[in-house]
Order: sequence, then C-alpha cells, then structure tokens
Amino acid sequence: KGFPFRVVPVAVSPASVAAARAFIEDAVAEGGTNISGALAAALAGEAKPGRPRLAIFLTDGAPTDGELIPDNIIEGVKKAGIVS
Repeated sequence: KGFPFRVVPVAVSPASVAAARAFIEDAVAEGGTNISGALAAALAGEAKPGRPRLAIFLTDGAPTDGELIPDNIIEGVKKAGIVS
C-alpha cells in the first residue's frame, strides 16, 4: 500500500533530490487508495514558524481504503486545524 518518501522533513541536497527522483520512478500502483490516511500522515507533526508545510498528494481521487466518504475526509482535515 502507499507509503511516504520520508516520515520527517528532508533537507534539499543532491543526494535527497536523487533519492526523491528514484522514489517517484520506482512507485508502482498496487491498489487501495487511503486518502484519509495519507492526509492524516501529511498533516501530522508540528508546524515550524517560517517553514511552509508542503505535501504533494497524488491520487486517482477514489478512496478505496480507510475512510471512504469524501465529506468525512474533509471534516477530518478540518479537525486537524490546518484548514477551515
């Protein structure tokens, strides 16, 4: 199933860029789209002042694992306090 590139922020360096590119190139669709779980992971952790939080989220848009109801997924994001 899906997994993040890294679970903590990564500094930009030639090695981290190469690793990110390899991660993307090696990605294989294996079925199952857990949008709510991916968003929860992306929104977890503490924001750092002066540092933007950025997540690149790729999906076919159809949740098939985890929370399946789009309105409930949106409510979960709102409860995380990131958006209103």
